[in-house]
Amino acid sequence: MFLPLIVMGILTGLVVGWLFAAALAYRIVEASAERRRASAGLWAVALIALALPAVALYGNVLRTFRDHGDVGPVFTVHSAFTPGPYYPLGPALQILALTIAGAVFAGAATRLARPGTQPETQEAAIAS
Repeated sequence: MFLPLIVMGILTGLVVGWLFAAALAYRIVEASAERRRASAGLWAVALIALALPAVALYGNVLRTFRDHGDVGPVFTVHSAFTPGPYYPLGPALQILALTIAGAVFAGAATRLARPGTQPETQEAAIAS
């Protein structure tokens, strides 16, 4: 029962992520040029920060599918975020710190992308 739940979680995450990305793209398009450039820069930094945690999660998904029948510790997808010697090339909290930093940058990019108050156009001024 464990593996079908993982697959359902992955599919749900993909659909929700796609809908969130589409809504955010429409929001960014409505923003001014300066806000679009700044938001794109913050998104680039967020994606760079989230690259290693994404690889760690992918590795844990593969490990969960491969080792699900073994006797011993149960591997979970989120165990990459548990502080410890998971990633041997960096400090124990590296995956968790990069995830938090990526989430902060993504939140800042989302907040910056909001359209805000747009200047009134001549057509709107004439109509009122």
